[in-house]
Amino acid sequence: MNQRDKDMYLPFWVCILGLVFLLVACVCLVLTFTTSVYSLIGFVICLVLGISAILCWKNQSVKMIDDNNFVYTTMFGRENQYCFSDIRELKKNSDSFTLILDNGKVHIESCAIMSERFINAVDSVLERL
Repeated sequence: MNQRDKDMYLPFWVCILGLVFLLVACVCLVLTFTTSVYSLIGFVICLVLGISAILCWKNQSVKMIDDNNFVYTTMFGRENQYCFSDIRELKKNSDSFTLILDNGKVHIESCAIMSERFINAVDSVLERL
């Protein structure tokens, strides 16, 4: 599915950031053998951050099924179907927000691109709370 077919997805620069972290991880791995074994710490950290960023960009999304239901896909590709009426709270974090539902949570990064349709559906539920 194309990113633009989704009602919430992460921008392409998140993928680029992941690739940059992977490139730095490779540099750290080379430095481990040429300069210092402590570069292995940088390798592990950058590798984890790079893979995480790419997985989030590729998988984390929301697709509305209809006006009442949506499917949230986690960074690992696990799909969960929710109803907008299950939303109980919006928790704001410094770099993201989380929709608290009756049977789960939907994590949305601040940089996420969201459709008007999705924003309006969430807003209409939050106004009633």
